[in-house]
Amino acid sequence: RNTIRISPLTSTTANPNDIVVVRLPSNSLVNLQSFNWVFTGATTTTAGFAQFPRDIESIIERMTVLVNGLQVYSGSFQNYNVLWNVLLRATTGAEYQKTRILLQNSLDQTTSAANMSGTYCINDWLGFFQAEPYIVDTSVLGDIEIQIQLASTGVLNISADGATINYSLSNMYFLVDVISFLDPLYDEMISAKLSSGDVLEIPYQNVFAFTNTTNTSMRFALNS
Repeated sequence: RNTIRISPLTSTTANPNDIVVVRLPSNSLVNLQSFNWVFTGATTTTAGFAQFPRDIESIIERMTVLVNGLQVYSGSFQNYNVLWNVLLRATTGAEYQKTRILLQNSLDQTTSAANMSGTYCINDWLGFFQAEPYIVDTSVLGDIEIQIQLASTGVLNISADGATINYSLSNMYFLVDVISFLDPLYDEMISAKLSSGDVLEIPYQNVFAFTNTTNTSMRFALNS
């Protein structure tokens, strides 16, 4: 197992509403659960102070996963950050949330009177990254591209109304584990499976968001 550091295809810096694009290693066995996004985040304001939300995942407005240019994950929806926060609190306990504090650099800022600047790491993801099995073979599957759209400055916590606020990300890079075998047994197993006409399945959960404004009722489809 080797940990690979990947630079974004776009830029190592980003601002609100920008799209960050990264491509996973090709011709490799990739551990999706080891996918990490590391960056330095800083906030600015013309009055008072501005701070990142407690869970840094809140800066992600939308995430899209493409395989060979084809969108395979319906997570190309708005409000990824809202769904992330809802699912975090609905599926985890207080102890797990406390363990995230150091990694997310998310200490309580209620008494601070300064803008924030620090290093952050996002290592929990929705949808495709929760696939089982979580190791995918990009030599068979093809190129996997991740597109992450940042949220607006509205996600920041501010101390003064009417101030001009902003945040920026810099020194961005991604980490992911790849696995290799010295023995040809794995390649022979995959070749035999595909030669027999069978397929390789990658089951994962899809999360759908519905948004509507109505004074009466809203109709939507629900599958389980």
